[in-house]
Amino acid sequence: MEARRLTKMALLTALLCVSAWISFPLPFSPAMVTALTLVATLTGLLLQPKDAFIVFIIYVLLGAEVYQYSLVAQQVLVNY
Repeated sequence: MEARRLTKMALLTALLCVSAWISFPLPFSPAMVTALTLVATLTGLLLQPKDAFIVFIIYVLLGAEVYQYSLVAQQVLVNY
């Protein structure tokens, strides 16, 4: 892969991670909408399908890793 594609993929992965924490309310509904929806659409529009798939897989694996470490931290705190 070339550096431009990898850089674009890395930036969009980071943007996905940050946008999951940004949310805004809908005036006609009690549900919140996260910016993740917008960034996921943007990722699909800017990247080739294979690259977008890789970006989303990396995002999911990062989330699984964070969840795993949070479980380990809970066990350590309980046993402390």
